[in-house]
Amino acid sequence: MAQRHFVADRREVPRFIGSLSDGPDQVVIEVHGDLDAEMLDRLAAHIKDAFSARQRFLAIDVSAVTRSVPGLLDLLGRTQRRLARRHGLLTVRGFRPHLLPGVDIGVGAGRSPRPEPVRTRTPSRQLPS
Repeated sequence: MAQRHFVADRREVPRFIGSLSDGPDQVVIEVHGDLDAEMLDRLAAHIKDAFSARQRFLAIDVSAVTRSVPGLLDLLGRTQRRLARRHGLLTVRGFRPHLLPGVDIGVGAGRSPRPEPVRTRTPSRQLPS
């Protein structure tokens, strides 16, 4: 059976969350499909399991997530703070702006994704008399 992946025309992606060990003290959690409240709870359970196993380095791959609920950023923030207390690190792979519902990040029609450069005036040099 062929595995389906997210493509630009937004075909349905099967919902899936899985964890795997990626070396000592490292876990990778992969998330696929729509990340609704139920899936967010499942993601939180996988993160809790990683903490229970004394993991310090956690990577969450959301590159195959098609939509998300607002609680995702809160969960990621709490996870990073807890890992920091263990001198660990959270890495989020494949994060895109559409995963932030209701958050205006300043990107959209007529807006630039990069901040405008800061223009400073250089004082004119005066020649000694």
